[in-house]
Amino acid sequence: MLPVVCALGMVLGLALPFIHLSAEPFWVDESIAVLPAQAIHEHGTPKNPFDLDFMPWQLKYELWDPATPLYRYAVAAFTWVVGFSEASTRTFSILMGALSALALYGVVRNLFDARMALVSATLFLASSTMMIFEREARHFTFVMACGTATLHYMLAAARSPGSWAAGLWPVFLVATLLSQTLGYMILPVAGAWFLLLGGFRLLAWRYWPLYVGAAAMYGAVLAAFWDTLPFFHPVDCANRFSGCQPMPEFYLKVLVEFLAPMQRLLGERSWQAISLGHLAFVSGVVFLVVEAVREPSRRRPLLLLGAWLLLPLLLLTLREVKFPRYLFIWAWPVCAVLMAAGAVWWTRRRSEGALALVVVALIAAPAVWLGGKRMDPGPALGLVHYVRNELLAPPRDDFRMQTQAGIVERVVRDRDVIVASFDDAGLGYYAGRFVHGFLNSKHDDAYFLDLVEKTRAQGGRVYYFDALRAWNFCLTADAEPTRIDCREKYERFHATCTGSLADRTATCVRVPVL
Repeated sequence: MLPVVCALGMVLGLALPFIHLSAEPFWVDESIAVLPAQAIHEHGTPKNPFDLDFMPWQLKYELWDPATPLYRYAVAAFTWVVGFSEASTRTFSILMGALSALALYGVVRNLFDARMALVSATLFLASSTMMIFEREARHFTFVMACGTATLHYMLAAARSPGSWAAGLWPVFLVATLLSQTLGYMILPVAGAWFLLLGGFRLLAWRYWPLYVGAAAMYGAVLAAFWDTLPFFHPVDCANRFSGCQPMPEFYLKVLVEFLAPMQRLLGERSWQAISLGHLAFVSGVVFLVVEAVREPSRRRPLLLLGAWLLLPLLLLTLREVKFPRYLFIWAWPVCAVLMAAGAVWWTRRRSEGALALVVVALIAAPAVWLGGKRMDPGPALGLVHYVRNELLAPPRDDFRMQTQAGIVERVVRDRDVIVASFDDAGLGYYAGRFVHGFLNSKHDDAYFLDLVEKTRAQGGRVYYFDALRAWNFCLTADAEPTRIDCREKYERFHATCTGSLADRTATCVRVPVL
């Protein structure tokens, strides 16, 4: 019964994310992530999709994340075959989530057994946590797949010294480092695993060409772009939403949210709930600790899982490496394993059917809501709520991107200029032309005022698509930028650009989006 339930759960986890997958346009973070991949088709390099970014390496090289380009090239290769669209780029993320689940299965099977591995992979893949993020055309699941594969092959190399796994794990380690900046959090985990699993026994001399090739590729990229990594330049505390000091309570809160059926887990004020997943997670931790105390041979799996869960959190407390919103890349696979351990512990004196029922319950994610801005307190089924309110809900276009692109097509002429306050990359993609932007830009107020005068002198108009909320993320032009309110930074441009679409004499037309 358990294999059937797990198979159905994994099919559910693979199928549900495809509902309405292409119905919504790219939003700003997706535009940042995948439009450089589209640029690879044309230029061979991941060109920066923004008008001008504040990061010095992007100004110098005009590339996006030049030291960690593998995600963009992987998406470019995939979309070269199947075509570039919202559906294809998001499908790539979903497929990487499936590969992450496969690698996690291998890790847990080596640490425990096939039953525990099957339950872990099912809970990982069929969770609303996973579905939320793998439906985005972003780097999350790609980094997760490379990192989890690294750990899987390290374990396989420890179990079979000299096997093909000894050649593959260093390759996947380098791939993780080159996938995206967050991939560098694999280093403390892989270092701990390397020591715990036997050190240089994980390597084999016959694979030295693979090691040399991977090191040479990484070294070539690092030598050219070493100064583009966050470890080699200052990070201003004013640019970090969570601050620069270690915040253990923040990370604990994030872990709690992974295990509750949240609709939106991070980046905004979240709902609070107590779910069955919380109980399974805590039970799994207690179970593994008790087993390790009773049986010394069980200590190594606990140490390996502990390193996987905790070391990235320690690294994230550093001032130079502050990506707390994306913690789930490293936390969620371990959460799934610990939930599975709790489920196994609950049912270890019962039949396999009891474990199958617990797996069904954990997938459904029953929870008691303690309060929130969009739901009254009370019991809920997280998966049902997620499917009804996210997957089956009418498609959203929060920034009316399609409307903006339609206006450009209808009224903007070749001599006219477009300015966007929020997502110049996305509007440029849908409008098919260059767009000046505010977001993360080092342009100043005088730049846009001068742009208005130059456009007027050439007989054109400036169309300003204003998607600013009451406050948004803009930066000063200092050597170490500080975040400020965009309306404060571009105050004179806002005061100047007040024309409407109906006014055919206005040089600068403001198109309110929200």
